[in-house]
Amino acid sequence: MRAILFRSLKTSEQPVAGTTSSMLRENGMLYGQSSRHIPTELLVHIFSLSLPDHDRRLRTSRHLLPPFTLSQVCHSWRTLVLNTPRLWSDIDTTIYGTKSDRACRDLQLWASRAGDTPISIRHTPYIFDGLHILLAGATSGVYETETTAFMEAIAGLAKRLRYLTLNVLNTDVLEPLFRLINIDRPSESDGATISQQDLDALSAFPLLEELDLSSTHLGILAEEYSLENIDIACPRLRRLSLLAPANIPGEHVKAMQSMRSLDLKFVTALSHCLRWIQICPNLENLSLGLFCRDEVGQVGDNDWMDQLEREEMEVESELDGDDEGWVIVPEPRPQPQRRIPASTIVHYHLHRLTTLNIWVCSSPGDLAYLLSDLEAPALTVFRVATSVISQSNARWPSVLDFIRRSRPHLDEFECSGTLMVPEDVRASLALLPDLRVLKLGKSREVDAVLSHMVAPESGEVLCPKLEGLSLEESTFSMDILAAMVSSRCGAMDTGSKEVACQPLKMLRMDDRYVDAAKEHPLMLECLSRGLKLERVPVDRREEPEY
Repeated sequence: MRAILFRSLKTSEQPVAGTTSSMLRENGMLYGQSSRHIPTELLVHIFSLSLPDHDRRLRTSRHLLPPFTLSQVCHSWRTLVLNTPRLWSDIDTTIYGTKSDRACRDLQLWASRAGDTPISIRHTPYIFDGLHILLAGATSGVYETETTAFMEAIAGLAKRLRYLTLNVLNTDVLEPLFRLINIDRPSESDGATISQQDLDALSAFPLLEELDLSSTHLGILAEEYSLENIDIACPRLRRLSLLAPANIPGEHVKAMQSMRSLDLKFVTALSHCLRWIQICPNLENLSLGLFCRDEVGQVGDNDWMDQLEREEMEVESELDGDDEGWVIVPEPRPQPQRRIPASTIVHYHLHRLTTLNIWVCSSPGDLAYLLSDLEAPALTVFRVATSVISQSNARWPSVLDFIRRSRPHLDEFECSGTLMVPEDVRASLALLPDLRVLKLGKSREVDAVLSHMVAPESGEVLCPKLEGLSLEESTFSMDILAAMVSSRCGAMDTGSKEVACQPLKMLRMDDRYVDAAKEHPLMLECLSRGLKLERVPVDRREEPEY
C-alpha cells in the first residue's frame, strides 16, 4: 500500500496529459477501489503529515496547499477532510501587508471547520515598511482599527486556544486579549478560599499552553499593560514569550507552577523581570534581553553599579566598524562593593532551570544585580552577552560568583563582552570540568584566556572535555590560539600526556582570521587531524537568539 501511495504521488507531480478519464485510469489504484480499503484512521494520519509548515505557507497560496488540495481529489476525500476537525486546527493567518480582512476570513473559515477541537493560531504579518506604516497609522488609525477587529475575533475563540503566536506593529492592538487576561480577581475575604471549579470557570484561556506576543520595532509606541491575573486567565500556560516592553505581571499574581519556559526579549525594568521569575518557580528555560536602568539596584551614592551606570557614555570611538554603537566604559573604578540593605534582597532558587540566556543592552549593573539573586544548580547552558567594551581594570565577579554559588554542570558557556578579567574567566572555567562548548566574544583579553587553556604536558587541564570553541567578534593572536588548539588536538595522540583531554573538534571565528589560520603551521596540522574550521562573515553575523 505504501508503494502504491508513493507511486501515485509521483505520478500526480508529473504534467497532466490526456483527458480526466485517462488520468483517473492511471491513478485508479489510489483514487478508485484501492483507496476504499485504506483504514480511515490511516488516511487521516497521512493527511495530517501532508500539512504544510509555516515557511511553505508563506511561499504558496493557501488554496494550493493541503488540506484544500486534499478536499479536491474526490468526493470521498472531500467528505473526509471536511469532517476531520484536526486538519483545520492549526491556523496560520500570516499575510504580507497590514490588511487584516483576509486574515479574518481565513480565521473564521478554519475555526468553523475545526469544530470544537482545540486550535492554535499564528499571525505574523510581513510588513516591509512597518515603521512608516505604524507612524502613519498613528494619525489615521487604519492599522489599529483593522488589527484590533482581528484581535476581537481571536478573543472570541479564547476558550479553544492551545497555542497563540502574534506579531504586531504595536502592542496596543492586543488590548482585546489583555482585557480577557485582566479579569476581576475574586476576593478571599474572611479567610474564605476559592474552589478550583470557580477558578476554572473564570479562566479566559483554559487550554492555552504557549503564548508568544511580539511587536515589530520593539513596540516603541506601545503603552504599558499589566497582566493582572494571568495566573487565573491562563492556568495551563507552560511557555511565555514576550518581545515587547510593556507586559508586567500583576502584584496579586500567584505562582504559575506549570510555567516551564519564559522568554522576555525586551525588559525595561529589572523589577518586572524579577517579578516574572518570582511567580515562575519551575522554569526550565529562561531568556532575557535587558534594556533598562532599574531603580531596584540603585541603593546609595557609593553603590558600584550606580557608579558604573553614571560613567557609561556613548562616544565616537576610533574602533573598527564592527564596534560602532557599542558602549565604552572609561577608566578604572574601585573594587565592586554592593551595599544593598538585607531587607531588599530576595533570593531565587530555580532548581529546574537548565538553560539561561541573558543579553544586556543597558548597564552591566543590571546583570550583576540579577545574577546576585539567582541560583540554578541544574543549569547546563549559560549564555551571557553584554554591549560593553571596557577600558577598566576593575574586577566584575558577578558571573564567577553565580557559578560558584550554583555549581552547575555546564555543557555550553558563552561569555561575550562582559567586564570579567581573565583571572575570573579562568576561575569560572576551572569550575566547569564538563564544558563542551565555549564562546568568547568581545572579551577584554582573549589572549590571556586562551593562554590559560593550553593543555600542559602534565597536571590540570581547563575544560578537558571541550569540543567546540567560538571566537566570534573577538581579537586575538593567531600564535596563541594555534598553541592552545594544537595542545588539545594532539592530546589524544601524544604518549607523554598524563592527563586525558578531549581533542578540539570545532573552531569558529570571523572570516577575517580564516586565511591566517589556514596558513599557520600548527593550525594546518590540527586541520589535518580533523579539526573543523567554521567562518563567520563579519557583515552577516547572527544576532543573539535571546
